[in-house]
Amino acid sequence: MEGIAIHHSRPRANGVIVLGLALSLCAAWPKSATAAPQDLPKTVLEEFRGLCVELAEARERLSAGRMDESAFADTLLSIFIRADNMAQILASWSGGTPSRIALQRGTAYLIESLRENWIGLAARNGTSFVQADLDLKAAVAWRSNVVEGSASP
Repeated sequence: MEGIAIHHSRPRANGVIVLGLALSLCAAWPKSATAAPQDLPKTVLEEFRGLCVELAEARERLSAGRMDESAFADTLLSIFIRADNMAQILASWSGGTPSRIALQRGTAYLIESLRENWIGLAARNGTSFVQADLDLKAAVAWRSNVVEGSASP
């Protein structure tokens, strides 16, 4: 019975660390979310591009053995929080401009890629990593349909 209590205390401690990390990352977001309205599309596009690059680099470091699974999981969480915030900002835009739609679709694929990476990591499932790679490629493809400055908040 004592072994069970010890087993549960470590995940709780990790949960507190993850929650603290999540709150820290959320606190860092407002500087780009409070950009002037005319700068918002460019700001969001730059953030989206950065998230795609960050995920691709993390996947490369993991596969090359330069990043351990714990650091990769932390990176996935960090990117997910920022991508989810971006999705909320994009959802608040009015109108159906092609750039907004492209960014929304790209962000949806990015979030799906993060989910598949998480599943692949947790289950040690190579099929999930393949799907995650396809979703990331789809996100990057949607990014190319965005014309900077054409979307309006």
